[in-house]
Amino acid sequence: MFTDPLTLDFDDTVASGDSEQIFTRTAWLPGGNGAVWMNTATDVADIPHIMKIAHSTAGSGVNLRDRRLIRFELSSINDESVVGLSLPAVAYVVYDIPRFNVAAAPLNRLTRMLCGFLRNADADDSGPTYAGNLTDIKNGAF
Repeated sequence: MFTDPLTLDFDDTVASGDSEQIFTRTAWLPGGNGAVWMNTATDVADIPHIMKIAHSTAGSGVNLRDRRLIRFELSSINDESVVGLSLPAVAYVVYDIPRFNVAAAPLNRLTRMLCGFLRNADADDSGPTYAGNLTDIKNGAF
């Protein structure tokens, strides 16, 4: 179980204090399969305001899989090129994990590789940045 409130830092270099955001659990998802967390301390449009963590299962028998969803939502992104346009944005990751015969180490490496890709970290991790690979993803590169 996560601590409540949950403090997250979005700084791409080191914990700086001013990039920490506090999320407080505000609701449980139907069936108790997850929770909704709110960041009520910020009114900045480009800081996530909602985090959802949900759990489900799929398949049966030896093919049973656990699915875990972590989702961040911005209440709006303002497009200054279009007067009055304010759109929500969502980013999420889904873990789809076989329930049986899975060790923790490969899952940890999978997560670290995903985070490294998103941060566009170089080989010695001395220059992580969120610009390169995320820009390519946004522009539809593959």
